[in-house]
Amino acid sequence: MKNKCRTMIQALKKFNFKQVTKYLDGCLVFGIKPDLARIKKILEITGEPHKKSDFIHVVGTNGKTSTTIMTANILKGHGLRCGYHISPHINCYTERIWVDGSNISGQDFADIFNFLYPYIEKVNRFNLGGPMTQFEVIAAMAFTAAANKKLDVMVLEAGMGGRWDATNAADSRVVGLTGVSLEHTNILGKTIGEIAAEKAEVIKKGAPVASLSRDKKVLEVLQNKAADTGSKLYLYGKDFCIINKIRDCFKGWNTDIKGTADTYF
Repeated sequence: MKNKCRTMIQALKKFNFKQVTKYLDGCLVFGIKPDLARIKKILEITGEPHKKSDFIHVVGTNGKTSTTIMTANILKGHGLRCGYHISPHINCYTERIWVDGSNISGQDFADIFNFLYPYIEKVNRFNLGGPMTQFEVIAAMAFTAAANKKLDVMVLEAGMGGRWDATNAADSRVVGLTGVSLEHTNILGKTIGEIAAEKAEVIKKGAPVASLSRDKKVLEVLQNKAADTGSKLYLYGKDFCIINKIRDCFKGWNTDIKGTADTYF
């Protein structure tokens, strides 16, 4: 009875956008232990929103955010209802979830959080290695936004690594690797090969992979993983390339990317 009353109170509680940001600021940034149990549980009990859209996964050490944003805009330009989930934000949490041309509004952000809040509290009461982290909560919000807005595809930027990243709850249809260098070695591994292996764990069965990295150790990892999953591997300099690498323009720098199907400016 006590637990039932607590659940009812939580369901009635409503946060405004400022209160949501305060809540997120108070969440753990990193979990007690790397695990997908919490994100998988909340997605399970909220109707599996991560199975209602297609996803493209972007992993790597640097360049993930710009790659994610460019990919989403290319897809939108081809007429798809598209979104993206990036991290971290610069000014506001709403920057992390972009839907069909713009960041979601503060009201939409709060509405999604209010829907999820009772389930967040429920997951936090399970013995799943600690409470949901800030990144896990926002990832759950991104999956929910994709389902609510009936997106054709959402581009996901991995937060750290890949294997245990909350975005890896999705069965992504395509994977992009921007590059690999030594980072978070206390968590991801001490060598380029070990770190690449953690990132390669986002590759699902049959999902094509595009890699900007030409590091031999990284390519060895990707080739082995692609063989295991039956995935086609597309390599920079072989299957696609960047032409006119840097060109001054009034808005900054431009790059032209020549892919297997078209050239994007």
